[in-house]
Amino acid sequence: MGMMGMMGMMGMGMMGMMGMMEMMGMMGMMWMMGMMEMMGVMGMMGVMEMIGMMGMMGMMEMMMGDDVDDGDDGDDGDDGGGDGDDGDDGMG
Repeated sequence: MGMMGMMGMMGMGMMGMMGMMEMMGMMGMMWMMGMMEMMGVMGMMGVMEMIGMMGMMGMMEMMMGDDVDDGDDGDDGDDGGGDGDDGDDGMG
């Protein structure tokens, strides 16, 4: 222990990026699994799935913030618009 502050919570002494994941008994090396595994969702989605981001980003992305605002929110919105168009076609 003692490399990165986050490792302190783990106590495992692997990589700081793993964060609390290791503590929960998930696959520590796959930090992208995130907390969502506990909720019965696809583990790869990670915590970001709750926020609607690409789960692979994991908790680190939440801290960065820039990527969170940039990509996936806009993409999701666009996808929703596409679905709406399909609905209109159906009515026509």
